[in-house]
Amino acid sequence: MTNHRQAGGWGRLICGLFFCLSFLASREARAEEPLKFKAQLIWGTDTEKPVDSKEKIKDLDPKCKEMLGRLFKWKNYYQVDQDTVITVPHKGSKITCMSHDCVVEIFHQNDRNIEVHLYGEGKLYQKINKDLSKGKYLFVGGNIKKKDNEAWIVAISLVE
Repeated sequence: MTNHRQAGGWGRLICGLFFCLSFLASREARAEEPLKFKAQLIWGTDTEKPVDSKEKIKDLDPKCKEMLGRLFKWKNYYQVDQDTVITVPHKGSKITCMSHDCVVEIFHQNDRNIEVHLYGEGKLYQKINKDLSKGKYLFVGGNIKKKDNEAWIVAISLVE
């Protein structure tokens, strides 16, 4: 009878180890998947939206607009052009042109940690390292064009 219990114990132990190893392997596989981000080029200004603009300017989603209003001083925030989806390989980087003057480079550090380099007019303007979770935004930008009454901001959020 003692041998039967020991055999059952070994079976449970082996089954438990197999489960743990399977869990860790699947977690590692998920961790090595590329990350997808949504990037939005945003214009912050005190002026009203131009009616006859050559660029595609549209209203910003309310959640993002509210967050920007708490961080920056401008009355109005508009999205320029369309959302850009950026896929960054595991522990790699991706460079994306947001406009002819604005380039973003995203480096995947580990898990949800990223480093973002923002280039304005060909020069490194800002570098930020941050953990980014779903539903949160990372904002980079500022008075890139040296005008006090407007700013160009890139909003980056995680897509899952």
